Amino acid sequence: MRAWLSALGVAVLGAATLFWATDGFRALTAETARRIAVAEQPRAVPDLRLQLQSGAEARLRELRGKLVVATFIYTRCTHACPMLGMRMKRIRAGLPQEAVGEEVRFLSLSFDPDYDRPERLAEYGGRYGAEPEHWWVARPRGGLEEALDAFGVVVLPDGQGDFMHNAAFYLIDREGRLAGIYPDDEPEQVVDAVEERL
Repeated sequence: MRAWLSALGVAVLGAATLFWATDGFRALTAETARRIAVAEQPRAVPDLRLQLQSGAEARLRELRGKLVVATFIYTRCTHACPMLGMRMKRIRAGLPQEAVGEEVRFLSLSFDPDYDRPERLAEYGGRYGAEPEHWWVARPRGGLEEALDAFGVVVLPDGQGDFMHNAAFYLIDREGRLAGIYPDDEPEQVVDAVEERL
């Protein structure tokens, strides 16, 4: 009997710990917990100074009042970043065309700003139809670490000029806050999330 009560106590303690650690069993990974936290409590993103694929200078705050679908990329990437570009194009095509550019904008932000100069950004964007009027392919002109931290992007140089990094779609709301994080392989979720806010 004593062994049974002891085992029951351990099980209850384990379940309580799991409940606490998984946000009420809603998040079984740290990434899921982060997505839930952002959805429930949007957080401000830094007002980055940017250089666009056209060479023009801009500020992230210029997109306030619009919904922004963002990704983090680097142009030398041969796997995740081309997929992000293709999926961003699908997201754009899945939204009402009258909203694109007016209510919804797109941002592909390089975390390799020393290499990704405007001509490389333009080449990357050109593959996916990224016109600066509705889709900025840009590099930050300062504040990169702050931006990576705000969005929860992890970038690790591999020592050979490439990077290992996590990939996702980020939704910035009209107030300039990070309001949603979506899996990079589920662009339909992003379309749905944007349409709910139109």
